[in-house]
Amino acid sequence: MPNTQRPADRYNARRPEAAAGRNISGKIIAVVGVLLVIAIVIVGANFLKNREAQTVSGQMGAFERIDDDTLRFEVDVSRDDPSQVAYCIVTAKDYSHAEVGRREVLVEPSEHSTVRISTLIPTREPAVSGGVYGCSSVIPSHMNLKN
Repeated sequence: MPNTQRPADRYNARRPEAAAGRNISGKIIAVVGVLLVIAIVIVGANFLKNREAQTVSGQMGAFERIDDDTLRFEVDVSRDDPSQVAYCIVTAKDYSHAEVGRREVLVEPSEHSTVRISTLIPTREPAVSGGVYGCSSVIPSHMNLKN
């Protein structure tokens, strides 16, 4: 009858030190993976918290092309605290939805939580539409309010 027992060193049965090394590296990979998942959850939660904390928003109102170089654009700005100054960035767009003009509009304090602001946007090509890029109550330094 033939010998059915297989050589032990052929199948890595006598190398416990190598198995221990793989076990430690696997634990390190698992810990790094858990830390990565925790970091992603924290960053996502902060993003959602800041997104929901938005106190100023703008929505496109009416628009009218005055000429090939100018678009009149109206934006409805809503604020949680209408007594605070805010600003919005509005854009003019061409047929392919490419931005052909941009303007920052200052929104003065008001008694109403929603106000309609009208502005002229100079364009480098004929515009057919507009959009609101975003609004904020944090006024950039180049829009000095002390003038």
